Formats: sequence, C-alpha cells, structure tokens
Amino acid sequence: MKQSEEKYRTLIDNIQDGVFIIQDAKIQFANESFARIGGYTVEEVIGKDFQEFVAPEDYKMVVDRYYRRQEGEEVPKEYEFHALHKDGSNQDTGQY
Repeated sequence: MKQSEEKYRTLIDNIQDGVFIIQDAKIQFANESFARIGGYTVEEVIGKDFQEFVAPEDYKMVVDRYYRRQEGEEVPKEYEFHALHKDGSNQDTGQY
C-alpha cells in the first residue's frame, strides 16, 4: 500500500497538468502545476475557497455545477472554465 501511495504521489507531483481536490468548497490538495498555473505556491492555494480561482465569465456555471454535484445531481464530470491568475488576469481555460 505504501509503495502504491508513493507511486501515485510521484505521478501527481510530476505531471504538467494541474490537479486539485476540493472538500467543503476549500482546496484541500493541489499539486505544484496547479499552483504555478495561477502564479501561486502550493502553500498559498491550500485552504482557499475554490471560487477565488474562477474567472467572472464562468463563475456562475462552475459554482452551480459544484453545488448541484454536492446535492447528488447529474452534472458533467469534466468541463472547461477560465481561471484567475494571482494578479487578477484570466488564464487559459482550465478543465475541472
């Protein structure tokens, strides 16, 4: 089990895609790539509300889908949205 966890951690830490886990609307885990895409460090991202990273033009859709999923509704498992950079600018589309 420990060896499996180490392989998983290595994979997540070394891929170029941003990976994050949300629980109770807060980012509980983020890899280095996710943080770097937005101009943050991992430490700056952990514990933040995921909504802080969603660009205004996609905010309503992303938040709606998150809460509908929490209620057990069928919503798309993957979709694209624009993310906000630490400096407030929009980033290229991200995928959730």
